[in-house]
Amino acid sequence: MYRALSMSACSLLATLALAGASACIQLPGGLLPTVQAPGTFQQGSRVHAFQTQSIAYSFMRGHDAQWLATLDKVEQDAVPLLSALGSAGHGAKLVMRPERASDGTEFYHVDLSITTKPSGKSPGKTVLVEGTTGMEPERHAALAKGAAEATGQSADAIARGHFALYGLVNMLTALNASGDSLQRHAFALLVMKKKVEGGEKADWFGDRPPAETAADADLALSIIAEHHATAAAWRSEILAMTAMVGSHAAPGVLDELRGQITDSRARAKAWEASHHQPTVDDFGVAVASLPDPQKMLDDLEDKLGFVSAVAQVARGVVTGSPSATLDGLSKLAPADTNLKTVLEGAAAASKGDIGGTLDAVAKLAGKEAELDMVKSTVSGIRGRLDRVKKAVDAVQGKPPGLPG
Repeated sequence: MYRALSMSACSLLATLALAGASACIQLPGGLLPTVQAPGTFQQGSRVHAFQTQSIAYSFMRGHDAQWLATLDKVEQDAVPLLSALGSAGHGAKLVMRPERASDGTEFYHVDLSITTKPSGKSPGKTVLVEGTTGMEPERHAALAKGAAEATGQSADAIARGHFALYGLVNMLTALNASGDSLQRHAFALLVMKKKVEGGEKADWFGDRPPAETAADADLALSIIAEHHATAAAWRSEILAMTAMVGSHAAPGVLDELRGQITDSRARAKAWEASHHQPTVDDFGVAVASLPDPQKMLDDLEDKLGFVSAVAQVARGVVTGSPSATLDGLSKLAPADTNLKTVLEGAAAASKGDIGGTLDAVAKLAGKEAELDMVKSTVSGIRGRLDRVKKAVDAVQGKPPGLPG
């Protein structure tokens, strides 16, 4: 939130991603790996897939490290704060305020809204600890001090707990940035494939047989589909935890939050153990099983006419040029409507609307819901949120601060 975080969300993400990347350079269209010159690939090479996996792995490795650190902070600083507030009879929830960075990435200001325990006939009052990206640390410290005076808690504990929750929500920012980049890349791949099918020499890795270009592009799209599905599961975890924060005062909800942290940490460590920096050998010999990209494309078509837009661009209706660059094509990709679903889910979570949060989780999973990893994550989240809803329903109508 402080001056150190006033950089754009994409700059921060690029730093994280590049920490796990090798042989990457900045080119139009995003982070592209250094590869052989066009025309020098062996027959059957899946260079588009190698490029795409290199980009996706770099993003995911950065995300994974960020997520593990975020979970640690939520467990160490946010959960104890929520427990102390609930025990003292106070309630708390998160308020998300979305904004667009200069590069187009959606990020979030995250306020901590605390409702104090009612006193006699006087209702509790609301104390807001603002969490605006780039705000002065002195201002945040002053707001935390005011909240401490109103609740009897430590100002340091409030500041640290709030910062941990700010980090939790802004994990979404990292996912927004990588998702946008890879969605644009998918769009460019599809346009390239359509152009090659139409007889144009549009493969930016050289003049190869159309069938080889198509197979390579399909494998690259499968890799993007895996990232798309993983991001949906991650966003669902974040929404679920946001809902649990807003319902923290109900009995058993903090136990569910602790359990979700444990589940999320285990999944992140499992990903770390099972993935490695891609090599050229991976895409010349064998490739691990990946999702069917058609499910991702069907989902994108349903949400924003993605495939129809590809066909339009491939016919030259939009670009007017058969030699349009990768960067130019990618900029024509439709916007990610998942962001709207995330905001709807966050709004529901902050209002204690567990049903609305569950609806958002289901929408995010989309047509990738049957993928084992997504199914497992979403199933676990649904179970926890169902229990949270029962706990909240059981105490509905009572004061916001309840022993928990």
